Amino acid sequence: MSLWEGKEGKEQYQLGIRNCCILAKRFDAAGYDVVLVDVAPPETLDFYRTLLGSVSALHIVLLLAEIEVLIARDIARDPD
Repeated sequence: MSLWEGKEGKEQYQLGIRNCCILAKRFDAAGYDVVLVDVAPPETLDFYRTLLGSVSALHIVLLLAEIEVLIARDIARDPD
């Protein structure tokens, strides 16, 4: 189960992203570097790209654990 499931959850998640992007653009316009952190599925990255299109620089970083770590996490997960 995800925190952002259902229509209301998706709307709240997108509202949070919109608000973060508004602040990020304001800080960028004032000359500050900004870092936004999210665990984002691919469709959310497109949403960020659209909302942040006017910032001076946009870098998306993908952090991946080593395969052994991912397998261990998957094995340890509750099957429900």
